[in-house]
Amino acid sequence: MSDPLERFRAVFFEESAEAIDAIERNLLSLNETEADVDPEMIDDIFRSAHSLKGGSATFGMDSLTRFTHVMETLLDKVRANEIAMSQELVDCLFSSLDVLRNLVSHYQYADEINASEMQVVQQELVRLLNIEGDIDDITLQADIADASSELTETGEWSIYFGPHADILSSGNDPIRYLEELAELGELNPKCNTQNIPDLLELDPVSSYFTWDLTLTPNETVTTETFDDIFLWIDVDADLKYDPIKATQDSENSSTEIAIPSATENRVQATVETTSGDTPTEVSTTLEPQKSVSNVAPRNSENGKPADKKRTSQSIRVDLEKIDSLINLLGELVITQSMLSIYGDAEKYPQFDRLSEGLSQLERHTRELQEGVMRIRMLPIDFCFSRFPRMVRDVAKKLNKSIAVKIIGETTEVDKTVIEELTDPLVHLVRNSVDHGIEPPEIRQEKGKPESGTITLRAFHQVGNIIIEISDDGAGLNTERIREKAIANGIIPPDNQLNDQAIHELIFAPGFSTAQEVTDLSGRGVGMDVVKRNIRALGGTVDVRSVPEQGSTFTIRLPLTLAILDGQLVKVNQETYIIPMLSIIESIQTKPEDINKVGDKGVSFKWRGNFIPIIHLAETFGCPIGEQQEVEQDLIVVVESDGKQCGIVVNELTNHQQVVVKSLEANYAKVEELSGATILGDGSVALIIDVGALIQRVRMH
Repeated sequence: MSDPLERFRAVFFEESAEAIDAIERNLLSLNETEADVDPEMIDDIFRSAHSLKGGSATFGMDSLTRFTHVMETLLDKVRANEIAMSQELVDCLFSSLDVLRNLVSHYQYADEINASEMQVVQQELVRLLNIEGDIDDITLQADIADASSELTETGEWSIYFGPHADILSSGNDPIRYLEELAELGELNPKCNTQNIPDLLELDPVSSYFTWDLTLTPNETVTTETFDDIFLWIDVDADLKYDPIKATQDSENSSTEIAIPSATENRVQATVETTSGDTPTEVSTTLEPQKSVSNVAPRNSENGKPADKKRTSQSIRVDLEKIDSLINLLGELVITQSMLSIYGDAEKYPQFDRLSEGLSQLERHTRELQEGVMRIRMLPIDFCFSRFPRMVRDVAKKLNKSIAVKIIGETTEVDKTVIEELTDPLVHLVRNSVDHGIEPPEIRQEKGKPESGTITLRAFHQVGNIIIEISDDGAGLNTERIREKAIANGIIPPDNQLNDQAIHELIFAPGFSTAQEVTDLSGRGVGMDVVKRNIRALGGTVDVRSVPEQGSTFTIRLPLTLAILDGQLVKVNQETYIIPMLSIIESIQTKPEDINKVGDKGVSFKWRGNFIPIIHLAETFGCPIGEQQEVEQDLIVVVESDGKQCGIVVNELTNHQQVVVKSLEANYAKVEELSGATILGDGSVALIIDVGALIQRVRMH
């Protein structure tokens, strides 16, 4: 039989990652000067650490519990204004987050604990707490054990039980919970009736009573005991239960590191729940100083929740289930396409009613397709949120002052795209920090603000996601790039490239203008990897730079990798698909517009320029038959990475959305083809990789 707590552990690990990210965001927004510290922000940081400690204690993650306890104690003293916020303290908290991530990974994936780093950070936390002497792992363990055992002794408990007005409609009876508490020992209840309205306003199916209770148990009870009693009512009532004896003892305690009393440490917070995640309270159980408030306190005048946070209702769904649903949707789209051929009233006049039904099926299929694809969409903030911390750490190492500005963080992108996009963005942001932003003294000499700015911006544009990484630094050094490119043999010494073309050379493999190799840059790997990874996603990347004003890298990507808009073209008896986003226009050309070498056309005049042409029949081994000898050639002009070419085809057919099937997964990788799809008649059409085609023709 599997461990029933295992799925709760999975929820805890997800919530712990969210808690650590929340602490990091607040620390990045924090002003370190004591006068400017936002108390609400400190409270948020404390609550996140508090929940993390409670959840780890629930699952017996002792090392995580002990470390978080020290961190929480420091934060509690900051909340109480006993310790002033400072840059030193913020730096220590950032280091603590790294330790927390390591400890969570240890319990989640069995990663090795970085004991030396944890010990160093522990010592720094204790030093900031003004505790003399060393504090080792054994001491921390003893502190937690002593405090925990103190709270499990038999003693009086103070309990607040405030059922919500609609508790009866959920099938819960408040009196039953009072009876269960009474079975534990002597229960002294005090019923509060101030929320009862006037008789004319009284709702007979609403609850208006709350209780303040004092319990003297017959035997040892713990917070687990109350968690079990209130397990099915936690979202329908305000709950607090504090050990009275522990509160009194902790007030007389002289140990600085001891757990604060329940009274001092009470957190009036809303535990945000997501429908489908039953055990939200798991992350806050078994805390030695237990003080639970599952919902915001009620207003004493009207019985309504006071300042309750509005939370979005969501569920956690395994990605494998979503992928399975998308695959089924793809088959539905193919089936709809197969049936659509019978919607032609001229060819099939007997199917009039079928035609009407097919049009409805097409509409509903498109709506279902859009709805399912939205399930996979995540805000780009999942990717952007890591960069403020990363920039802060790298800038500190380089003695630079850099701020990060994020625009459009709610822009949604396919989850797969976000996962593959992270590494390229890391390279680009680090490049801006290292090469783009100047040191403070140089910026002052140039009349710029001492602190530089890196801006991350995301937005949608015609079915694409556009991501811009810009900085207000020195810009690209065109002359140095040219000299380095000549020295590396990338371009000849007598090159006539314009500045923009020279800037594009930074994406060449092995290219670097760094004066020396450091742990940040200088080895010539990174920018070429960025371009290769972006192209693998079906996207493009380009750079614009203005001297002394900065540089902007622009990434253009499809919103999703599963479905694309395609133009079907005929070449002999074969059907190919050209992505619509790559097509500029389709034109018919006269023979005199095409330049030939022998009897083969190699380029044609388009908008005043000559661009290369590609014959798909020759490229994919389909010899041109007699039926294709026509007076005019049909050419589809396509573009990739700012370069154009013309694709010669026989006929343009339908424009439709197609479900992309991987050739590599189902057959083998084929150059110049990005995938395949199944058409309405059941035949397979190959999807052209425009970028690879253009690269091929320009290399020959």
